[in-house]
Amino acid sequence: MLKNLLAQIADDRIKAAYLPIERFADVKADILRLNETESLNGMQKTIINQRYVFDLTQFNFVPKTIIIVAAKFELVGMTFNYQGKSVTDFYCVDQSWVNDKMKQVFTENGYNLESIYWLPQKRLAVCSGLAEYGRNNIAYIDEWGSFFGLQTYVTDAPCGEDYNFRDVRMMEICETCGVCIKSCPTKAIKDDKYLIDCRICLCYLVELEKPFPDWLPKSVIHSVYGCYKCQDVCPRNKQALSNITERIEFSEEETAMFLAGARREDMPATLVEKIERLGIQDWRLELMPKNLGALLENAG
Repeated sequence: MLKNLLAQIADDRIKAAYLPIERFADVKADILRLNETESLNGMQKTIINQRYVFDLTQFNFVPKTIIIVAAKFELVGMTFNYQGKSVTDFYCVDQSWVNDKMKQVFTENGYNLESIYWLPQKRLAVCSGLAEYGRNNIAYIDEWGSFFGLQTYVTDAPCGEDYNFRDVRMMEICETCGVCIKSCPTKAIKDDKYLIDCRICLCYLVELEKPFPDWLPKSVIHSVYGCYKCQDVCPRNKQALSNITERIEFSEEETAMFLAGARREDMPATLVEKIERLGIQDWRLELMPKNLGALLENAG
């Protein structure tokens, strides 16, 4: 039954796996064991103890299945022009259409479906056989590499017996590769585990509202919303970043609005149309002055 439901959202941009709700106890136990036996930093412990959702009894239906959906990223290039400088970046377009499609299919077939962001998504994807861990603590799927987003759901649709469940594992190639370790601008990736030091990961520092720490050279900033150095060099990505078929250009006036911290409601319709095409959230707009400013500064 579940396989038939997922077939109704069939799309070459979507892959899905599922587990019976009973298997979640194994995933939870493994994460709690990690919390007790590994040398985790404070942020990692906070995620496990305060963010992750382990209680699946709070719904107005009885959950029977966990569904893990991977949606391939659509990469759109961006060019920012300002005071004679031109810098390029890319953005992973918003994937809200996946959730809308899932809700529609399950509702039309008489089932409840609840999206839960703070389920341990990557671990569920790996345990279900949908993905594998990389040394950089990022999940990978065969021909997609690491350029996809995960969404997790619980539903009262029965799972059936045709599911996979396996122990957590890292990609075999990671045992002897190490290019991501060498390319990490903050040395957050370690050679003895697939848990990175998230406190110094550039993705985290770029998403903080406060200024960059004094120890971080601004010269390492290369994106307005994260870091992709380890993904760019990874052999499993096979030049995925070259698969950009659309580009959006921001004029000097538009770039100046980003740098000034303009709110969406204060932007002209033409600029709003561009950021809505990309699916840039308001919280990312608030970080534009800091991150785009550093990117332009690096341009010389």
